Amino acid sequence: MNTIVHAIEESFAAVPLPLLEVWGRLGYWLGFGLMLLAFGRFTLRPGGRWRLGRERQTWNTKAFSSIPLTFVLIILTGWLGSFFVLVPGAQTFESLKDLVVFLCIVLFGYPALITVPFAYGLSDLIEGVPPGFLVDWLPGYFINAACFWVAYQLIGRNPDFRRARTWGAYLGFVLLFLAIEPVLWGHLSAAQFTPEISYRTVTPALIFTTGVTWVLAPLIMLAALPLARRSGFFWADIGGHVKQRSLGQKQWIWESGHDRQDTAPGAGESGVPLRMVILAPFIVLVLLMVGATAYVTLRSAAQDANRLAEWLHQEITENIDLRLDEQLSRPGAVGDIAAIAGLLGELPVAAHGRAFIVDRAGSLVASSAPGTDPVVATAIGHLAGGLQQLAPDHQFRFVQIDPKPLSRETWLARAKAYQDRSGGHDDWIMVTAMPESYYLSGIQTGNSRSAMIFALALLLSLAVAAVLASKLTAPIRRISRATRALAAGDLAQQLPGSPLEEMDMLARSFNDMAERLKRNFDALSTEVEMRTRAESTLQQAQIQLLAFNAELEQRVAQRTWELQALNHELETFCYSVSHDLRAPLRGIAGFTEVLAKNHAGALDDKARGYLGRVQAATNRMGELIDDLLKLSRVSRDQMQRETVDLSAIANEVLGNLQNAAPEREAELFVEEGLAAEGDPRLLRIMLENLLDNAWKFTSKTPVARIAFTADSEDGAPLFTVRDNGAGFDMRYADKLFGPFQRLHRMTEFPGTGIGLATVQRIVNRHGGRIQAEAELGKGATFRFSL
Repeated sequence: MNTIVHAIEESFAAVPLPLLEVWGRLGYWLGFGLMLLAFGRFTLRPGGRWRLGRERQTWNTKAFSSIPLTFVLIILTGWLGSFFVLVPGAQTFESLKDLVVFLCIVLFGYPALITVPFAYGLSDLIEGVPPGFLVDWLPGYFINAACFWVAYQLIGRNPDFRRARTWGAYLGFVLLFLAIEPVLWGHLSAAQFTPEISYRTVTPALIFTTGVTWVLAPLIMLAALPLARRSGFFWADIGGHVKQRSLGQKQWIWESGHDRQDTAPGAGESGVPLRMVILAPFIVLVLLMVGATAYVTLRSAAQDANRLAEWLHQEITENIDLRLDEQLSRPGAVGDIAAIAGLLGELPVAAHGRAFIVDRAGSLVASSAPGTDPVVATAIGHLAGGLQQLAPDHQFRFVQIDPKPLSRETWLARAKAYQDRSGGHDDWIMVTAMPESYYLSGIQTGNSRSAMIFALALLLSLAVAAVLASKLTAPIRRISRATRALAAGDLAQQLPGSPLEEMDMLARSFNDMAERLKRNFDALSTEVEMRTRAESTLQQAQIQLLAFNAELEQRVAQRTWELQALNHELETFCYSVSHDLRAPLRGIAGFTEVLAKNHAGALDDKARGYLGRVQAATNRMGELIDDLLKLSRVSRDQMQRETVDLSAIANEVLGNLQNAAPEREAELFVEEGLAAEGDPRLLRIMLENLLDNAWKFTSKTPVARIAFTADSEDGAPLFTVRDNGAGFDMRYADKLFGPFQRLHRMTEFPGTGIGLATVQRIVNRHGGRIQAEAELGKGATFRFSL
């Protein structure tokens, strides 16, 4: 394996470093764009076609269950993979964890996607990654999950590697992943390591380990896909689990579960499961308590370890000062640098750290490390430029990075000016350095163990919460199943009692309801049997009814012919009566007119009064004959239906009335656009009578107000004629539409009493109705429909 990694490293060594840095930044921003698309619930293939779209995730039981399952699998495989080293000093068996991430995102979809960054970070913390690294790498965890999301887009609906098309889409995903993800981490790691080490060591190691992942993924998917489908967790098979639509469109063009006939019943149930409502607060509370406790404990331990390190450095430096003074006080030992180096090498600090002496010019005088030591060189480089003005006691930190094997270590150091007992060597600086891990190894182990405890707390809280939720929701699930069975026709359903008071009451109520339903169903069955027998009787009655109907039709035809004949006779009679009545009436009118014109002077006032009354009665009799004929025609004439502009007719009628009496002050209003289906001639007669009535009964009102409007009743127009005239007493409203019925004296308002009877007959002939409302002295309102 080292040979393969070495070959990849040589390939990257041949690429100029600036080009690799540009590649890394480009990979970062491409990955950032993919992250926005992935976590923003966008899709690149709505309905199976390449275009930008949106996805909607239904948060049902399967979606929520996918989150802890993904979390557990990533933590477990990350922990197992940490025991196997693929690339010494660079990579453990990360392929196992990456493989699980690939499987979870492709099989579970969006719920797994949002879980991966947090589970991956916690897994790295368990494996010993410093917490500071996790903060710096946080964008990488989200972008890493988004890179796997590309596989979800390409092969997510049917990741079956028995199909050639799946292999083609998979290879395209692998090439895109290798072009983005390894150099992306090289860009992110450049802050902790140098760009040279990141792009020429970290990136090749990632290419190798992810290459192992992509070799194993198709083989594992052949077994994982059928397992996910059988357990009902494969996202594309769950009915209503995911919906897709094109961007800018409101209609969903694809829904999961529609491509398979064997979708599990109830798989597409929407809504948040009750178990999750109970589980979520419990889990969050446990994790907050465990995380807060671990953070406070480890932070306090780190502060104590730093104080201990400072004190230890001070003690070590003072001990070195004493031993160095003793060494230099020996005769002939002042210039024996080898003896001083041997002294520093024998010190306890040399077993884990470094102790060395430099002069103010930055030259190494003596060191506990033999030869050229990179740690000593890095420490001197950190102090360079400040040795002349160095404080008597200077604490500092520096980072030592080694490419082979790859490591990054923080060192704690203390620099102190030295002067021997005789006052010599005042240009020497005594430096002691210890790796931070020497002091903080317990803290680092604690970080890993805290992360492990955090993961265990999550698992235990899930288990405990699941048990509690099951105890609470089991009766509800039983009721749900029994309700479904009840709806399917099984009326013998009964629920057991529950130790929970509310659940027990609910179970008893359900059992009572089931018993009542059964009794009602039995009664209904009996009634159905009775109705079946009645139906046979009814069929016999229908046969008899058909015969009776045939006979009745004959009778109706006979009666219709007789009625038509009678109507014809009635029409003839009306004209005859009209003619016979008009002849003597004209005679009376003529003679009274001659009498009034030629002999009025011979008559006294009383006789002239009688003569006037005879003339008025004659005129009234003529009007009654005319109105009676009109009423006869309204009931008899054949109707010609068409669309009639009622607003235009009303404006014309009111205009004529106002022109006939220009001296009257009136406010007339006709709503525009009022129309109806009916006979134009009859509807004109109807409006003329209604508006003439309104004009007549407002004659004694200073300012007459007449309005013709319409409202809506049950979706049909309801027309209204309203005035502010004399009105009438609603106690006599039942006489209003009768022929020759009047509610006012002739001396107040003239008329024959036929107008409203005519209106009612026209409305009735159009299949409508009319009603009136009024109050004496405050006007009347007539509402009618057609």
